[in-house]
Amino acid sequence: MLGFLASPAEASSPSPGPLYAGFVDLCQQIPPATAAKCLPGAALDNNQTPEDPGRCEWDAAGGSRTLLADVTIYGFVTGAHGAEQAFDSDARSQPGTAVAGLGDRAEAISALTGTPHVIRLIVWSGNAVIQITYTSYVSLFGPPMPAPAAQLATTVAMARGILASLTRA
Repeated sequence: MLGFLASPAEASSPSPGPLYAGFVDLCQQIPPATAAKCLPGAALDNNQTPEDPGRCEWDAAGGSRTLLADVTIYGFVTGAHGAEQAFDSDARSQPGTAVAGLGDRAEAISALTGTPHVIRLIVWSGNAVIQITYTSYVSLFGPPMPAPAAQLATTVAMARGILASLTRA
């Protein structure tokens, strides 16, 4: 679009990040080393279904921690606008904290009182929305619950790994 024909809002709004093509299977695209680094001792949940290739879950030994990743790629019709709307809707559902330097926008929503501790990270990047939920439980058999900062760092690391694995359009 020619700049002088754009309205001021259109001319000043930032363009979204890269556009991504669809992907085959999120569980196959995340290297096991990335999952192991984020959640030591975790095993891939074998209950994944072919109907939902954008969702993957890892469970730590002893059931004390779970890491769930969910990616939605918005197609040709809605593209980045659809992804931004979905991000805004999710981010408004609960108050959270902005996470800088991750995608176009990212928000961490936490529930850290009592048990379980839950960190939910929502990332908008181009035409993709990534949601990562890290839940830790008190367990007699598993490792101790991680500090909230460690849980957030884990979700951010997983989001970076997912963004790096997505195929650009």
